[in-house]
Order: sequence, then C-alpha cells, then structure tokens
Amino acid sequence: MESITGTGIVRRIMRPQDHTRAWLHYVREQLGGISWRKLAMGAKVDPSTLSRFANNEDVEHDLARKTIAGIERFSRIPYGAQAGGELLGAFADSEGAPYEIGRKSNDGRVDEQVRYICQSQSGLAPWTLTTRALEIFGYIPGDVLVVDSNAEPEDGDIVVAQNYDLRTETVFRLYQKPYLLAGATDRIVRPPLVEDGRRVVIRGVVIAQYRQRKGHLAAA
Repeated sequence: MESITGTGIVRRIMRPQDHTRAWLHYVREQLGGISWRKLAMGAKVDPSTLSRFANNEDVEHDLARKTIAGIERFSRIPYGAQAGGELLGAFADSEGAPYEIGRKSNDGRVDEQVRYICQSQSGLAPWTLTTRALEIFGYIPGDVLVVDSNAEPEDGDIVVAQNYDLRTETVFRLYQKPYLLAGATDRIVRPPLVEDGRRVVIRGVVIAQYRQRKGHLAAA
C-alpha cells in the first residue's frame, strides 16, 4: 500500500505548542543538526522567534500557521513527524483517517486522482471522512478529502482542525471566522468551536473531494 501520510496514537495529552516544539527538534535533527538560524532563514521566518519558541517550554502560544508551513516547505518534513514515522499530531479521537492509496477495497479511479493531486505540490494530504458533521454541506462518511496544510482558511472553507479542549480530537468543520461549524442530521450535538490558536487550531483547508462507489465503501 502507498501511504501519503502516516498516523500514530498520542501516548499522552500534550499542549499544541508541545507538539510543535517536539516536531521542530525532530526537523533539526533530520537536517543534520542545522542551526536554528539557518532553519529559520530557509523557512523565511524570524530566527529569534523560532529559537525562543523551540528552547523555552514556558512559551504558552503555538507557532503561526504560516511559520509551520514555511518550515515544512524548506525541510520537506510534514508537521508532527517524529522518529519512528509516526505523527505527533494524530489523535485517537478523530473525525477522519489518513487515506491509503493501493488498498484492495479502494476505488481505483479515486486512487489515481488522489495520487495525481497530492504529487502536484507539497503540503497536500488525503483523509477519509468518518463523521456526519458536514452532511448538510455535501460531505458524507467515506468521502476522500485532500487537505492543504499551506492554505489560509477563508469564510466558507471546509477545514481540518485540532481541538485540545476537554478531549483531544481532530475535527472537520465549515469555517466562518472565527467559528468552526458542524451541519449534520444525526442529532448529535456538536457545539460551534472558536479558533483561538491555542485550544482550537486549524491545520489545513480541504481543497478537493472525491467519492468512492458504494461497493468499495462496503468492502472497506
């Protein structure tokens, strides 16, 4: 099977900034111990801001989305990666699962389209939606969504976000700044979330949607 992204289960609850800090140290290690200054210059971000954040666990804020995207582009290491090939930013409670190209139960047509778009630029990753939270907006469980981690969300976009409030989860929602909204018919209460960069952090924007034939969904 061909996996565009990997997943891992977090062994303990971590703050968003802790996830980011661990990822930064891993990126630096993978680049041969590159200095914070050179990493910042390559990512086109402020060197002092990066080094202060990475070396001070008392920092309460997370890095800006643009900063993380710049580091990803320069290093070619996806956000959250760590030793062992897992992702620190993947959670047990999630409304989606990374889509794996090449599974026998997949729709071959969808496989081809997903492979093509994800190889067209960096920062793209496919997910399989597992929630009805977006049902009235035209997205149903089983849909394959391609997420762009470099895109800036705009009103009306479908986004993937990490919610660290009460329980840690990955959610898919409609973005109406600063709110993340659900729209379902299953009567499950999903209160609006407010993006604040700390407890609720947007990690990417859905830029493409593919729907597998029902026979393939049944075999999954």
